[in-house]
Amino acid sequence: MKSKREESSRTTTTTVNEEDNGNESLKRQKKSEPPAVALPLAYDDDDENDDDDESNQESHTHRVVQVRRDCPYLDTVNRQWLDFDFERFCSVSMSNLNVYACLVCGKYFQGRGNKSHAYTHSLEAGHHVYINLRTEKVYCLPDGYEINDPSLDDIRHVLNPRFTTQQIQQLDKNKQWSRTLDGSDYLPGMVGLNNISNTDFVNVTIQSLMRVTPLRNFFLIPDNYQHSKSPLVHQFGELTRKIWHSRNFKGQVSPHEFLQAVMKASKKKFRIGAQSDPVEFMAWLLNTLHADLRTSKKDTSIISKCFQGELEVVKEVPNKALIEKKENGEGQNTDGVSKRSIFVSETKRSPFLMLGLDLPPPPLFKDVMEKNIIPQVHMSAILKKFDGETITEVVRPHVARMRYRVTRLPQYLIFHMRRFTKNNFFMEKNPTLVTFPVKNLELKDYMPLPTPKENEKLRSKYDLIANIVHDGKPAEGYYRAFVQRKSEELWYEIQDLHVSETLPHMKKHDLLRHVAVAVVVLKYKGLTAKDQLKVFPCIVVGVSKTEYLKIEEEEEARPNKYGRRNLQLDAAVVSAVARALLGLDLEPQFDEPYLSTSLQDFWGRRWNLMVTSILRPTVYDPVLNFSSRLIGRKWAPLPAVLGTFIVSALMHELIFYHFGRVRPTWEISLFFLLHGVCLTAEIALKKALKGRSWQLPRPIAIVLTIGFVMVTGVSLFFPQIIRCRAIERALHEYAALGAFVKNGVGLLTTRSFN
Repeated sequence: MKSKREESSRTTTTTVNEEDNGNESLKRQKKSEPPAVALPLAYDDDDENDDDDESNQESHTHRVVQVRRDCPYLDTVNRQWLDFDFERFCSVSMSNLNVYACLVCGKYFQGRGNKSHAYTHSLEAGHHVYINLRTEKVYCLPDGYEINDPSLDDIRHVLNPRFTTQQIQQLDKNKQWSRTLDGSDYLPGMVGLNNISNTDFVNVTIQSLMRVTPLRNFFLIPDNYQHSKSPLVHQFGELTRKIWHSRNFKGQVSPHEFLQAVMKASKKKFRIGAQSDPVEFMAWLLNTLHADLRTSKKDTSIISKCFQGELEVVKEVPNKALIEKKENGEGQNTDGVSKRSIFVSETKRSPFLMLGLDLPPPPLFKDVMEKNIIPQVHMSAILKKFDGETITEVVRPHVARMRYRVTRLPQYLIFHMRRFTKNNFFMEKNPTLVTFPVKNLELKDYMPLPTPKENEKLRSKYDLIANIVHDGKPAEGYYRAFVQRKSEELWYEIQDLHVSETLPHMKKHDLLRHVAVAVVVLKYKGLTAKDQLKVFPCIVVGVSKTEYLKIEEEEEARPNKYGRRNLQLDAAVVSAVARALLGLDLEPQFDEPYLSTSLQDFWGRRWNLMVTSILRPTVYDPVLNFSSRLIGRKWAPLPAVLGTFIVSALMHELIFYHFGRVRPTWEISLFFLLHGVCLTAEIALKKALKGRSWQLPRPIAIVLTIGFVMVTGVSLFFPQIIRCRAIERALHEYAALGAFVKNGVGLLTTRSFN
C-alpha cells in the first residue's frame, strides 16, 4: 500500500525531460484534469549534479520543481545543530559538488535525486528539510518540492551573512549586544575564534585586522571583490561577514574554511597543527590579498590604501677595491680618504606594509637577587632606526650598512618588535619592556618626516587600535590580542574563544610585557579635529578630504575651545617637563571627564586614572575573584565596585585629616558611598537590560552624569576641602616655592657678577 502523501506528490509534481541519476530518462504524463489548487512551478537550474558522481559525465536537463509554503516538516528544523563554518563536503562521498545541509541534524549530503545521499538520509533518518549551500534554496525530501517560507530567512542569513551600506555605517556606532540561541550574549565584531590545533597565530591576526575599518567595510560587501578568483579572498570576506554578523546562532566563529584556503594558497607553509609566527603570517596574508585583489600590476588595492607607506633605504656596501689596495700596501694615498668613502652608497625607495623595530639585547647576567634583569626601553629609542642617520648593520645576504627614513606614512601603521632570535642551539626571546603612549603617538618627535605639500597638513599622530602579545616560552607559548571597540571606546582582550573587557590604561604594560611580536596596529589622527573629537583609539574610516576640512572649520569656529581643558593642560605641562628632563612619558591623569555618559564611564575611564589603576589590582580584583565563588561571575562586579568605593572613602578621609588636622565630619565618606551605591545600581541595570535597544541620547546622558557629580560634589565633597583650608595651604606652598626659586636665581646672579 502506498501512502497518501506519495500519491498526492505524484499527482501535483510535473517533470519535463528529467534524467534519473544520469542513467535513464523518465517521462511522466500530465493528468488530464487540473489539480484543485494551482501550485507555482520553478525551473530547477541550480543542480547540475543531483545525485552521485556518475551524473557528472552526462548532461542534465532542467527540471520544473513545485514551490510550496506549507511544509508540514518545518517544525522539525533544529537550529541548535546547524553549523556552517566547516568545509562544505558531503559527509558520505566527501565531494564538494551540489552539497545540501540537513536542517534537522546539521550533516552535509550530496544531491537530492532518488539515488543521492541526501535522499537516502531522508528515508532512513526521517529528516525531510534540506538547504542547498550554494543557492540557499530549501527543499523537502523525498517529496522533492521547494519550500519558500520566510521563517527560514534567519538560516539563510547565517549561511551567507549580508550587509547593506546603511548597516555598515552603523557598525561603529552600535552599542547593542546580540543574543545567541542558547541565551548567551555576544558583541558583533568581538566574537571568539576557535583554535583548531595551534592556530592561535591566525586568530590574533584576524582579530587585529578586523579593527581596520576600511578593510572591514571592503570585505563586508562581496561585490567589491567579485572579480577575484582567489579562494583566499572570498574565504577572508566570508569570515569577516561572520565575525561582524549580529544574527549568529552562536557566539563564536570557526575559521576552518579560511584555514583550508590558507593552507592551499601558502602551499602548507601555514597549516593546522603547526605553530607559526604572526608577523610572518600577517606579512604573507597582506601581500597575498594585495596581489589577488589587483587586476594589473599598476593597480592599487584596499591593502595598499590602508597599510602601504614608503621608505627611503640607503645601502652602504664596502668598496672592495679600496680595501684590497689598503691590505696590499698600495693604499698610501688612501689615508686621507674619509671613512664613509670606503663604502659604496646606493639609495632607493621601496614600499612597505609593516615596519620592524629592533630591541636592545637583554643583559647576560643576573642581579644580586639571582633574577634576570628585564630592561625597559621607550618607543622613541627604537624608532631612531628610521631617523635617516642611525646605521643598522646587516650580514645577510651580504655585509652592508643600512640607513632608513620614512618618506610617506600610511593610514594604518603596523609595527612589530623582533623578539625571537634563533641560534644554532635554541630560540631565544627578548623580554625587554617597551613603553609607548596608547594615544597620540607623535612620530614627528622621533623621526624626520617629509614636508607636506601646499594646502595639506602633516598627519603624523597615531593611536593604538590593536596589539598582539605572546605569553610563555618561545616554543610553548600562546598568543592573545588586545583590540578596541570603537562604539563604546572600550578595550577587549581576546584569546581564541575567550573575550573579556579590559581597560587601556590598566593593561598598557600588559600590551607589551611578554610580546613575542608586538604587532602594533596604529591609526593616524589629525592635529586638531581628531584631537578634539577624541575617538579613542581613533579608527575613523573613509573620512574624505572634504569631510576632514569641514571638521577642521567647525573646530576652529568653536569659541573658548581651550577653556574646558584646564586639568588636562596642567597634566600635559607636567608630562612635557618630565619628557624633556627625564625622557619619560607620564600616565594621563584625566581623559575628558566632562564627556562622561555614565557614572561607570566617569569613575572607570575618565576621572583620576592613576588612582583607578592603583585601586583596581589592590581592591577591585581581589573582591571580584572572591565574589565570583559566592554569587557567580555575572554579579561579582557589584560587591567589587562597592568595596572599592568604601576603601576610597576611607582613604580620602585620612588624606583630608592629614591636610587640616580637622575632626572628620564623614561627608566625604557619604559622597563616595553614595556614588558607589549609584554606580552599583547602574551596573546592575545595564546587566539586566543587556541586549536591549533602550538607551539615553548622548547629550542627555552627559548632562545628567555631570549634573549629578557636580551637585553631590558641591554639597558633600567641597565643604571638607574648605574646612581643612586645603586650597589656602596649597597657595602658601606655591608661594614658598616661588620665593625659593626667586632667591636661588638672585643668589646665582650675584655670584656671577662677583
